[in-house]
Amino acid sequence: MPAHHLNPSSNRVKIWQLAWPGYLALGFISLLAIAVLSALFGQSEHGLIGFFTLFIDIISDDYIRHITYFSFLQASLSTLAAIIIAIPVARFLYRRQFWGKQYLLKIFILAFIMPTMVSVFGIIAVHGRQGIFNDFFSLFGFERSTYLYGLTGILLAHIFINMPFSARIFLNELENIPPEYWRLSKQLGLSEWQIFTRIEWPIMRLSLPSLASLLFILHFTSFATVLTLGGGPSATTLEVAIYQSLKFDFDLPKGASLALLQLSFCLIFTLFLHRFSNQINLLNSIGKGGMRPKVNSPLSYLADALVILILFIALLLPLSSTFIKALTQTDFSILMSATLWLSIKNSFILAVCAASLASIFTLSLLLSKRALKAHNIQNIGYHMFSSIGNVILIVPSLVFGMGLFLLLRNHVSIFDYGLHIILVINALMALPYILKTLEPAIDSMAERHQKLSLSLGIKGLARARIIDWPTLRQPLGRATALAATISFGDFGAIALFGNDHTITLPMLLYQSIGAYRSADGAIIACILVIFAFGLYAGIERLIGGKYVKT
Repeated sequence: MPAHHLNPSSNRVKIWQLAWPGYLALGFISLLAIAVLSALFGQSEHGLIGFFTLFIDIISDDYIRHITYFSFLQASLSTLAAIIIAIPVARFLYRRQFWGKQYLLKIFILAFIMPTMVSVFGIIAVHGRQGIFNDFFSLFGFERSTYLYGLTGILLAHIFINMPFSARIFLNELENIPPEYWRLSKQLGLSEWQIFTRIEWPIMRLSLPSLASLLFILHFTSFATVLTLGGGPSATTLEVAIYQSLKFDFDLPKGASLALLQLSFCLIFTLFLHRFSNQINLLNSIGKGGMRPKVNSPLSYLADALVILILFIALLLPLSSTFIKALTQTDFSILMSATLWLSIKNSFILAVCAASLASIFTLSLLLSKRALKAHNIQNIGYHMFSSIGNVILIVPSLVFGMGLFLLLRNHVSIFDYGLHIILVINALMALPYILKTLEPAIDSMAERHQKLSLSLGIKGLARARIIDWPTLRQPLGRATALAATISFGDFGAIALFGNDHTITLPMLLYQSIGAYRSADGAIIACILVIFAFGLYAGIERLIGGKYVKT
């Protein structure tokens, strides 16, 4: 009998039996989010009733007005710069076939999921006072410049991280252009400019609203980059101000108020992103090119040379300089440091546990959603199962950490349980990514196998073993590996709750940068990259099996 024909009591029991893992995960995440928000409102200078006076403070308080303005400024400029550079890069990758193209596309992914502190170190190695650029220009008598710290450094780091990601999104759109478009353009004799304006740009701009919204959120909530490269009060964002109010000033009401202000902005941005979420296809391009006519004009080769130069300066140079700096060191005493090995151990524990927890949450939510859909039940829970993961976009990790600190500080020793708190935050932070990776695979599996499973009476553990596991193994391996890599390189949560006993590799690298120990920093950065992607490859192979395609 269909679920909607049952009496209410039987209906509730049936729904619970079908989707109890999802409801447990949903309940845990929802209750935790509500508790965090309650703690923030309770500690805020304004409280719940006076929440809207926060926006009045933006106008009346010089400090809040400045950090809010700078938060929007750096996020807007970073998003604009990443997209403007990504467009010619994507066109270059689409219209040219060359040796190493597939490796370059893998480097694009590497830059996006690389631990942020490693990206920051690479930017410093190139643009810092003792960096490659200053070394080069000093040969010609120029004084060493400190242009890096401030808005310039923040933009350079954000371009390094998110320009390759944007280029891959645009490349994916270009690869979906129908072949008949190119045959028609050849018959009409369209120029390169006409091809761009009439064929390529209309296709590329389909993903522009969602891509720009996502990048803006990532830049607006950027923490490690701004903290390290901001250079002072003039380049402070809301995220950094929250950290400073808790870590240095211990002004809890001020920190809670800033966290709520940050939260309100993120809510608006996330709703805007959700409006366009169905128009973006993440990281699916394979660099196959298309039937686009070859371009052999001198101007096109000049444009491609300029793109190659931009890629070298913005991406390849910061990436390679970190390894070069580490390999040319003469002092490797840091490798004997007990602190280094403790940070490696803590990073691995956090990464594996957070990825496992995120995977359990995700499978519970998505498989429960599948079970409800199979019985034509589309209630509130059904819709919440896939959207609850976006809570971390609405509540950034630093804001979540601030709320947990306020919630737990009178009940437990915060720093004794620091690793446990960081684990939960990192697991939630990975949820949007792992949900995006697994949801299409589970939907596709349900579409192909649901009716056959029901007709054969295959369910429960038998279905999991015979159908679900072989089908989901590879996407689950990729999703879990991604979650582990994100957690391994996270700096936001550890910056709040870290101490000498809970130190991780990103925190150790931050300390080395702050103490101007560039030799140690280069070695730590290389270790961080090698272990992070070794962890990714290991988990993907372990879960996904021998024939995982990356």
